[in-house]
Amino acid sequence: MKVRYVGISDEQVKFWNGRYSDPRKILNLETIYEIESVNVGRSYTRIKLVGHEEEFSSVIFEKAIIETL
Repeated sequence: MKVRYVGISDEQVKFWNGRYSDPRKILNLETIYEIESVNVGRSYTRIKLVGHEEEFSSVIFEKAIIETL
């Protein structure tokens, strides 16, 4: 599945309290990323992207719509 990073606020990063990687200096809004793995917990879902060692919260992504001609 391909996803797009939608951004994150300072408040979200503070609320996570280190449970997830801070994506602001790693990901960008223009890139479409491929999911390598998904870890579903009781109250969270972590996503690992192809080419990245960090795990990110699933709430900062949306499904990417890829248009083909």
